[in-house]
Amino acid sequence: DVYAASSITILVDPLVSLNLANESNGTLVGSSSTSDTVIGVQTTNATGYTLKIAAASGTAGTPVPLTNTDAGCTSNCTISSITASTITDVNNFSTGTWGYFPSKFNSADNTVYRPAPTIEGDTLDVTNVANNSNNNYSIAIGAKVDYATTAPGTYSGAFVVTAVANPLSYNVVYANKT
Repeated sequence: DVYAASSITILVDPLVSLNLANESNGTLVGSSSTSDTVIGVQTTNATGYTLKIAAASGTAGTPVPLTNTDAGCTSNCTISSITASTITDVNNFSTGTWGYFPSKFNSADNTVYRPAPTIEGDTLDVTNVANNSNNNYSIAIGAKVDYATTAPGTYSGAFVVTAVANPLSYNVVYANKT
């Protein structure tokens, strides 16, 4: 019998806050780069892990909007996701949209805002070796809204971050002893 054990530890700061600056034309723009959510992952798994982010609920293939938490909100109560994953500056978002900006451990791979995660999820990173100390990641959010299309208030969205050990491969060879 062959037994192998590996572990993954994931630490997530659960909240990102975003303050929007009032531009002269009534549009509010902002990003959370100074208060990112920080994720730390470590594993003893020899083949590393895959890190993903997904919407906690929603419709397959549809990026989740941010929703106004005020139960009395009756109009313009969501902020839709950006659709393009080529936007590098929150000022270039369409009005009434939001996106997230992930960092990848020790890499410059993620240089653009991404559309909101779907329930299927987005891969943030894939590693291929064990790491005994945290690989640290951060997720910032950005939004561009205005008073005409977005009700004032607090907006929220729920997302799940997972780290899954990559599979191990074994070759078993039997020797013929005659």
